[in-house]
Amino acid sequence: MNNVEPISRTVRKKYYILLILMIVGLILSKAYALDGLIGGQTLQQKNQGYDLVHHKLLLFIIDFKSFMCLSCLNSFLEFYHTLGCSFEERMMWGILVFDKPVKMEEEDLSIKIIEKKLRGFIRANNIKFPIIIDRFHIFEGLAQEGTAVILFDHQKKAVRKYVFPLRPMQIREIIESMIH
Repeated sequence: MNNVEPISRTVRKKYYILLILMIVGLILSKAYALDGLIGGQTLQQKNQGYDLVHHKLLLFIIDFKSFMCLSCLNSFLEFYHTLGCSFEERMMWGILVFDKPVKMEEEDLSIKIIEKKLRGFIRANNIKFPIIIDRFHIFEGLAQEGTAVILFDHQKKAVRKYVFPLRPMQIREIIESMIH
């Protein structure tokens, strides 16, 4: 008998949001603080003339099932290639989520297959941002609707989630937010 109560949907959503914010903090600290300190400059010297308030982040939550759906995958790839080279300098990360295998002993084999498919996908499509496999299924809830992109806009103090396929208006909104 299992006496553990299931976590409510609201608590789970708050957990996901907190986790995403922690990841963003880690990314920003690595990108700015560590780079400045390792380069022998203080953080203030390194960021002189650059306003961190204008920083943006795109976090792609990629559902592994999208690899099996050509139209789903094409929507993601068209959007990524629409961003162009100018956005590759900005912060973009990806997290690949997948369903838990029924049997725990199959998980190692599943992860090896997923890693191989992911390597091929990155090479074949010239993806320039890092994609991390969600081995512990932390981001699973964010992919319930399918592959999505989450825009973190510090200037507007906003976090927005867009589910693929994106509508033209959504694409314009994301690009305008990244530019301004």
